[in-house]
Amino acid sequence: MRNIKVNRMKFKYKPEPKLSDERIVTKFLLFPKRIGDERRWLETATFKQEYREVYEQGYGQKWIDVSWWWVE
Repeated sequence: MRNIKVNRMKFKYKPEPKLSDERIVTKFLLFPKRIGDERRWLETATFKQEYREVYEQGYGQKWIDVSWWWVE
């Protein structure tokens, strides 16, 4: 009998974020994004997000844009 090597799929699960967790995101803004009074688009921007509880068609949690992040 032959030894058949079976490739098994491996999954890594990301831990669920906790309320008030923060993260820094860098993206190319193809569409306009407004945080506060400032609007940016067609550039690579870095901004800070916070995981908050929101009410949109029921209660839930999601990442909310808080402020632009200045990288110098």
